[in-house]
Amino acid sequence: MGVTKPAEETARTHVGRGCALAATIGLVLIGGCGLAAHLYDRHWEKKVEAKLAEYRAAGQPVTWAEVLAARQSIPDEENSALIFLEAFKQMAPADELSNGPVFDAYAGVRTGGARHSEQLRSIVKAYLDANGAALDKIREAAVLLRGDYPRDDGGYFVWVDPAYTGGVRDAVRLCDAAAIYHAEQREPEQAARSLVQARRAVASVGEVADLAEANMRTDTGWSWVEGVQQTLALCHMSIDQLRTVRAEMAREDAELSLHLALRGTRSYAQRYFNHVGGRKAGWKNEEDLLLHLYRFLPARSHKDAFFCYDVFDRAADISRLSLRERGSAAERVAAEVHEKTESALFRNLFLAAFPHDMWLFFERGEVMVHTALRVGCAALAVEEWRLAHGRWPDSLDALVPDFLDEVPDDPFCENKIRYRRTVDGVVVYSIGPNGRDDGGRTRMFQSIGFLINPDIPFRLLDPELRGARTLTFYEELLDSEWAEPFLGELGYTKDDARALGLSEEQIRELRSRYPGLAWW
Repeated sequence: MGVTKPAEETARTHVGRGCALAATIGLVLIGGCGLAAHLYDRHWEKKVEAKLAEYRAAGQPVTWAEVLAARQSIPDEENSALIFLEAFKQMAPADELSNGPVFDAYAGVRTGGARHSEQLRSIVKAYLDANGAALDKIREAAVLLRGDYPRDDGGYFVWVDPAYTGGVRDAVRLCDAAAIYHAEQREPEQAARSLVQARRAVASVGEVADLAEANMRTDTGWSWVEGVQQTLALCHMSIDQLRTVRAEMAREDAELSLHLALRGTRSYAQRYFNHVGGRKAGWKNEEDLLLHLYRFLPARSHKDAFFCYDVFDRAADISRLSLRERGSAAERVAAEVHEKTESALFRNLFLAAFPHDMWLFFERGEVMVHTALRVGCAALAVEEWRLAHGRWPDSLDALVPDFLDEVPDDPFCENKIRYRRTVDGVVVYSIGPNGRDDGGRTRMFQSIGFLINPDIPFRLLDPELRGARTLTFYEELLDSEWAEPFLGELGYTKDDARALGLSEEQIRELRSRYPGLAWW
């Protein structure tokens, strides 16, 4: 029996109504999802806005432009940073002496108190003479102390460019070399002056506005403390000269802080997120796809921005802790951030490397260089006490209160920094990040061949050992870890070695010890 016409119309009506209902429900669901997505996006956007408002209320910069505006505006003729840039340009290359193994052989820490050979000292003297103009510029800037480096079109400091970064490092090494040379020449006043100038070479950046500047500050801080240590292993300074150097060491310790650097880098992160939001994207690679997904899911970008600011806030909180607490706190935060970024649907590009970097800055960078500076300050106080009393103190407690306000804490344990007598003098030291007292040793080889620094020491030799003898060139070769490139840079051949007084037996010994010298 066939379906009647009215029944067909009724069926079509029901189907139409069902489709309409389904479409309505679909539109409601789509609209609801869109509204929910909008509200979710707005929720995270408001959280980011509240975070930025919190920074502004605290008087902190939010944008990179505000960081730049906060930098000191100094007339060019009074800007130590610009004068240092001129010094960098005037540095004369001397067979890569300032970066190569020749310099390492000269400026590396020596604890035996022996002066370098006449051959190496003559090379360094020629290097210092060739850089006389650069040293004059460094001295000029050292008087001014504060400066502001120029910026590129993007507002980033040009000194972060490798050419300028290398210049800062070379300026410190040049001053260290001058200090060591003057110490070997028994010229302590000139040596102390060069050490102060080396410290101020780094201080010329003024306020530390980002992590790149903070990193340079810590890197050069190490070489500067080593320069002070080697200088005192070669000559005697007066109490006034020691106090001048110690004041610079204390000033560096007080100014080395990540707080401003973290604020600046956080502001650069804000610039990064704005850049991601406004950047054009194609369909060529994974990064383009990520940018498109960010635009489809704007809450993702807001969540990443909030997460990023939260990490920087936590890092800033760590920078306010005592040195003893910073390393472990940074390690915990770094592990948490690493876990979150690894498990995230879209890995935050800005924070991808930050957890590891943050831990390095806090424990391996900032905490260790602060420790080296405080150990150095205590060691210079020990040297002052010796000059005042004619002998070494029995303990660091003897220095309080006339030479030290208090014995510094060791950031790597619950005790104070340590002091002990050695066969050739005394050593003031921290037990270092391995948490073990290794007696103030500066370096130690493990069986797997890696070089580690178990303690953070500052050694002071007995007075009669300082510069008491002069090394031969042969002894320097045997003592150097860089014998092959050392000789290569100096251009020495077998005939040259004979001319230096090396016997056939000594030449054979060098060849057997360093296979790379087989061409001799």
